Amino acid sequence: MIKIKKSVISTEKKTYAHEEASAITIDCSDGINDILRPSACAPELAEYPCGLALQKEICHWWRNEADLSPTEVLLGNGSQQLLYLVNKLLVGPGSRVLGYTPQYSSYCSDVLFCGGQYRGAKTGDNYCFDARGLLRELSSDDTLVYLDNPNNPTGQVIPMEQLEAIVQAAEKKSVCVFVDEAYGDYMPRTASAITLVNKYNNLIVTRSFSKAFGLAGLRLGYLVAQPYVIRQMKKLTTPYDGSVPARKLAQEVLQDEAFLPQLRERVKQQKTILLSQTFENLRIAHTDICVPILLLQHKRPDFELAEAFARAGLGIVSGRSFYGMGSNCVRLRVPNQENMQPVVRILHQVDQQR
Repeated sequence: MIKIKKSVISTEKKTYAHEEASAITIDCSDGINDILRPSACAPELAEYPCGLALQKEICHWWRNEADLSPTEVLLGNGSQQLLYLVNKLLVGPGSRVLGYTPQYSSYCSDVLFCGGQYRGAKTGDNYCFDARGLLRELSSDDTLVYLDNPNNPTGQVIPMEQLEAIVQAAEKKSVCVFVDEAYGDYMPRTASAITLVNKYNNLIVTRSFSKAFGLAGLRLGYLVAQPYVIRQMKKLTTPYDGSVPARKLAQEVLQDEAFLPQLRERVKQQKTILLSQTFENLRIAHTDICVPILLLQHKRPDFELAEAFARAGLGIVSGRSFYGMGSNCVRLRVPNQENMQPVVRILHQVDQQR
């Protein structure tokens, strides 16, 4: 069993928030306004979001890869909130979290804010994920292993056999494996750790509607784990996560089965253009062709790469925003077709700077 905080396990949550709509005739329980509302307020927005419709839609969406039930799905206001919730469940003063460098820095920072200790296992040549190296670092003293897959900032995907080997090894040491799949919809569902959730009780996986599904402004994500873990996490959630419009739109985008294959093909076409470029001073880190981010590194360690791109008019994410990276690295989002030519021109322009 994973190392959930004793204070969470031993505490009963007192709440009057409810997941399902009430079946009674007149409901005066929730603290909403049903006396007089502004004219701009749609009636459906006056109620708190409830019901399991989206959770059931998520389970249906995964039906061919994982036999999920709504008791294994937890909604959040963006997967970012759920990342912090995992730490609230597991990480406290002295807790040890093992990750790999580089990876999503906001999560790593939150580990430190919770009083935990974060350490990143080294990657291999050209930032290629090193499963064996991470397994050598894994200890029974660890509380959690954090894997963002696909990786942010490199855009590489951890092969399923390596992912499962880590989950198996961690299970033997009672260590939780937390897989952050914010960019997961850019890879096939068969490559997701969600396919392993019913097999391992030490696995937690998060997904986001902000990336591939294009709903970043609505702030909605979901977490998948075995029912016992979900029950403990619900003690820590805020009431009524996931707004009414967000839940409705999420159901609609999940029903469009043709969209993601089309998106992956479009990303592949655009990213192929970037990967085909030849540079003198820049290098692209190991990455997956269908994930729309990549890591660029300048050969000179002290080169201010983000500043060089900013002067050329291109917005990127500086390597300084990630643990274990320096000023000579940046994360680049793959541009759309309209912006590809000017972005390629800027890449070559900066590449000539020494």
